[in-house]
Amino acid sequence: MARDIEVINKLIELTKSKKINWYYLGEADSIYNGLSMYASGFDHDNSFYSEIESDYIVLVAARPTSDQLLVERITLLFVPNTFRDIQKINSSEELLKLHTLVKSNFPNSEEIINHILNM
Repeated sequence: MARDIEVINKLIELTKSKKINWYYLGEADSIYNGLSMYASGFDHDNSFYSEIESDYIVLVAARPTSDQLLVERITLLFVPNTFRDIQKINSSEELLKLHTLVKSNFPNSEEIINHILNM
């Protein structure tokens, strides 16, 4: 558990310093196809990946069920380029912090609404 938090905090640091870049995880991405066992349940608006050398870090949000909170749906995957021996970190408050940071780097509808209201 302590190592999980350490890795998440390092990813937060690397994201803030722009040493790693994140991208939306979409069906057209080869990584999506490589993760077919996970892919059917992705919430595409809330799932992202980053490439580190030839491997991937994937921040996956599962499709929501009725009363499920976002923090309960997030999983962090460490994916070798072979798509074998995938390791994961399940939902946690620290993982939600990383997800919030990553998502803040993308345009969102709330910003559009706020812009209109402030005009």
